Amino acid sequence: MHTSPHHWHHLAEQAARGAFSAVLFDCDGTLVDSEPLCDRAWRSVADDLGLPRTPDVSAVGSSFEQRVDALRPQHPGLPPSAELYRTYWSRLSRLYRAELQPITPVYEAAVQLRRCGVPVAVVSNSEQLRLEFTILCAAPLLSAEPLVGWRQGRRPKPAPDLYLLAADLLEVEPSRCLAVEDSTIGADAARAAGMTATLVR
Repeated sequence: MHTSPHHWHHLAEQAARGAFSAVLFDCDGTLVDSEPLCDRAWRSVADDLGLPRTPDVSAVGSSFEQRVDALRPQHPGLPPSAELYRTYWSRLSRLYRAELQPITPVYEAAVQLRRCGVPVAVVSNSEQLRLEFTILCAAPLLSAEPLVGWRQGRRPKPAPDLYLLAADLLEVEPSRCLAVEDSTIGADAARAAGMTATLVR
């Protein structure tokens, strides 16, 4: 479902009253306003390599590796994903340190839920260390909560793996979890895990 700000706060209130046992938040575009900075870093790398500056809209919510893999058929000479990511992340991390901000209503709701005793976690297709750095930069009050990012051996969204791992870490049944997302890929992953998913935009 898509939610207005009013409906989102209603869902948060429901969670605080016990309608859900845990609330799991996507990170980029949901908790933190990172996407404009990601676009700037990607355009810089893309210009160096002659790649499209704007990712296909269907790539929203995908991992970096998924996006690069989608480009390979038309750009077979691309460097390995790990090498390309190092270049991208070196530029993006500088932007994060200087400019990254939380999406205040969602971040404040997550913090308030935790203060009310509702378990929360952050679930992202970002690489694990990048996710931890992102939260430290822009949502530090959540840095002690479970942060579940992509790493080797974990299938990224839209597979349910990351959400299922977060529910396991919180010791909550997936059916009792509300997932807060900004992308269809992320919402599909949460629903595949058996969770209720809401899209905030």
